[in-house]
Amino acid sequence: MCIRDRLQVAASDRVRISGLSLDRLTSSSAPRIAVRQCAGRVAFVDVVSEQLSYTSNPNIDESVALIEDSNNVHFEGCRFEGSSASGPQVWQQGSTGMEVINSRVWCNGCSTAGGPGYEGYGGAGIRASSGSFVHLSRTTAMGGAGGAHIGFYWWDIYAYSGEEAVSVANSELVVAGGTDNHIEGGAGGNAGTD
Repeated sequence: MCIRDRLQVAASDRVRISGLSLDRLTSSSAPRIAVRQCAGRVAFVDVVSEQLSYTSNPNIDESVALIEDSNNVHFEGCRFEGSSASGPQVWQQGSTGMEVINSRVWCNGCSTAGGPGYEGYGGAGIRASSGSFVHLSRTTAMGGAGGAHIGFYWWDIYAYSGEEAVSVANSELVVAGGTDNHIEGGAGGNAGTD
């Protein structure tokens, strides 16, 4: 679902999407939810996207929710789980739970998690860049766990690191609400032989 492709949201408009659940049956390399170039207020309430597993495309690095060039996007009680690659020789990192680019986003009572890597790095829970503002309250952000590759020889055994819960570049992050928030990076992969 891409708000811009389906709806043109002007500065005076308000859009509310509530109770939507995206299950594990549909896979795509595109974001499952995309809000692009929206000047008006867009609110998501109780929207859930479950984790997908990819077995055939090793180049998927899309976020579950993408907010780009939008000024007033709100999430309330939403849950976004980043996708993971699964299957031998799928050298893939987990995808990002939420990506915010040049946008203003508020999350309240939400949960975002980066997908785990299979033979790759984990995905970030939230990634903000290009002058974005992200406000979190009563929200959980988890980085995806890294995977491990175990080959046929000793030099072909290595682990990938987990990803950060929140990655911020040239942007502002506000975490409000104290202990009602939980932010935790992903664990590294285990390439042990035991």
